Parts: sequence; C-alpha cells; structure tokens
Amino acid sequence: MDINETFSVDLINQTDKLKNVENPNLTEKKKQEAAKQFESVFLQKMLESMQKTVTDWDGDKTPVSKQINSLFTTYLARDMADKGGLGLWKDICRFYGDRQKAQNQETNNSLDESV
Repeated sequence: MDINETFSVDLINQTDKLKNVENPNLTEKKKQEAAKQFESVFLQKMLESMQKTVTDWDGDKTPVSKQINSLFTTYLARDMADKGGLGLWKDICRFYGDRQKAQNQETNNSLDESV
C-alpha cells in the first residue's frame, strides 16, 4: 500500500470520528479528542494548500522527498491541533453541546406536553 493511500484512509477515519461527537454516551474528553483530530485534518489540508503556493527552494521532487514532506505536514498539523490549534475544536464541542442541550430540552418539553 502506498503511503499516500494510507494517509487518505487515515483522513477518512479521522473525519468519521467527528460524527461520533453527537453520541450522548461519549465522555467530554472523547468528544474533545474527536474534535481535535478533525481540526488536525483541517490544519493538514490548510498547510498542504499553503505549501503549494511556495516555490520549491530545494529543487528535489523525488517520491521520497514528497513522502517525507507529507509526513512532516501530517505531524505538524497533529502537533498544532494538540496544542490548541486554531481553537476550532472548542467551537465544534460547543456547537454539539448546545445542540444536544436543545434536543434534550425539546424531548423534555414534548414529554411534559404528553403528560
């Protein structure tokens, strides 16, 4: 399996984890972890886009150098997200927390009306 295929599969797995943030059985820590992993993927894509705008200063475009560069970008994005990143993960957690509260309140209101 090519290393680029491995990272593509990894990115898909990371975005799938974000879907689980809505699960009411997850602990707050797990929700934060999923949101941080999503932010890591976002940062990685942003960094890759930024790298494409910079002219190549070393002139080395071998497959090995491309893989090393891809690994560097992946781990840089993960490290950035682990250390707070852009704060997107906080907004994601807040959004899903508010959404879950609204759903719980709606459920409680409909139960009160039926009684």
